[in-house]
Parts: sequence; structure tokens; C-alpha cells
Amino acid sequence: MIGSEQERALSIVSFMELVQGARSLVELREIRRFLRDNTFRILPLDEAMSHLAASLTEAHALRSGLQVADALIAATARETGEILATGNVRHFRPVAGLRLKTFRPGSA
Repeated sequence: MIGSEQERALSIVSFMELVQGARSLVELREIRRFLRDNTFRILPLDEAMSHLAASLTEAHALRSGLQVADALIAATARETGEILATGNVRHFRPVAGLRLKTFRPGSA
């Protein structure tokens, strides 16, 4: 999710995906440094996001293959009113009411 240049936000689920994808402690430190240096806020899940994610999963899992993590990320963006910046727009396109921005490496 993105905000203004000064205020950027990241779903806790997206943060966990980044950590899980790190191949070494050096990469993990680089991820943490990048997020800190670019003043990302980590957005926790709350009850409303959890309920919305469950509804999104029920509505879209069979039809478009929406995965649990993507449902939680989409619910976080919708509940906070943030724009969701993603390189995988097709994963999120079926979710009504979600504001999307296509992210391309080097375009941030």
C-alpha cells in the first residue's frame, strides 16, 4: 500500500512475505533498512480486516484463485482506505472497492 512520499504503509502480511522471501540474514537486514529508511508504517490486522478477508476468500477463492495472504492484504488496503501498489494486479483486480496501482521495480 502506498501513501504520500512521506507516508508509506505496508500490511503486516506483506512484511511477513518479504521476511519469508529473504534468502539470508544480509537480505533480511536490507529489507528492514529499506523499510526504515523509507519510513514505512507496518499496518497490523484487526477484527474488521479479518472478517473482510474471510468474505473475500469465500467470494473469490474458487472463481479467481484469491489466496489467503492476498485476501488479508486486500482487506487491509480496503479497511484503511490505502491504495494497494502491487506487481500482481491480476491477483487483486476481482476485489471490488480496492484502489490499485501497478508497481514496477524502479518506479517507486
